[in-house]
Amino acid sequence: MSDAFVKMDEAKVPQVLITMQEAAEAVKQEQYRKSSELQCIDSEVTDLYHEIELGSYDAVVRLSVYSELRGALIRRRVIKNELELLRVTVDATAHVSSISKTLSKLINKKRTYRPRTNNGIDFKSPKRMHVSRKNKLKEDL
Repeated sequence: MSDAFVKMDEAKVPQVLITMQEAAEAVKQEQYRKSSELQCIDSEVTDLYHEIELGSYDAVVRLSVYSELRGALIRRRVIKNELELLRVTVDATAHVSSISKTLSKLINKKRTYRPRTNNGIDFKSPKRMHVSRKNKLKEDL
């Protein structure tokens, strides 16, 4: 009769929760690292803008500055795209901590079934269910 009761492998749940929390933290750290990288590139772009504004270069040097600026802007765009993906991921993992707490409570809580009708079946344990069902069958005969 114990087959009727589904038992969750509670030993695996804490490890899954830890893995989820570690992943969420790793994403936050990557987001911070990429934000710092973006700030550096923004500074580089600003310097190049000022160089273009204040300098008077011949065509060869202007082309060199333009190429450097274009490369920095492309790197900036790539990082901004990565940051957007990370932002969505951070938003999605924002509730990992509360989910972890809720799951921990559910694992530690003993769930019971309360019958909705009084049909004489005792749901306190599989053995009691078996005995009460047998008694009910005898009564019905």
